[in-house]
Amino acid sequence: MLLNPQARAVWSTARIRVWPDPVVLATFPRFAGDRVAAFAGRVGVLDPGAFVAFVTEGEDCSLTAPAAAFQSWRLRGRANAVATDLRAITVEAAMPPDLVGFLAPAAVRLAAASIPIIPQCGFRTDHLLVPAARLEDAVKVLNDLITEARQEGVLA
Repeated sequence: MLLNPQARAVWSTARIRVWPDPVVLATFPRFAGDRVAAFAGRVGVLDPGAFVAFVTEGEDCSLTAPAAAFQSWRLRGRANAVATDLRAITVEAAMPPDLVGFLAPAAVRLAAASIPIIPQCGFRTDHLLVPAARLEDAVKVLNDLITEARQEGVLA
């Protein structure tokens, strides 16, 4: 898949970061959001090596957090649903907020490899949650995309 010039430029400078700990993705009722956000903030501040995300969405809020921290949290039982055995991958690159077509080639390639993804994003980075059992495969697919972007950049 050819990349548009802006996406290619970003992919060609990207690095893949695998976060060290398994994570969970949990959903809670929105009314619990203040406690969930406080937990996310506490974990993220206390452990700079932890991948943590908090999102409010409609009647729910979602939390991504290290599995060990989540398991020791007294309010984990209030979750409506919990997905486990996930790993977090970050595409480290300077991504402008108006970047178009960046995630699409990764999603297509990961789907072709039958690797499920749960995309998440920060202001300047994209993150993917993948099944722990497919982590190495996902990293290879993404690194191959980076290599191709760099080669296309040389040929362009």
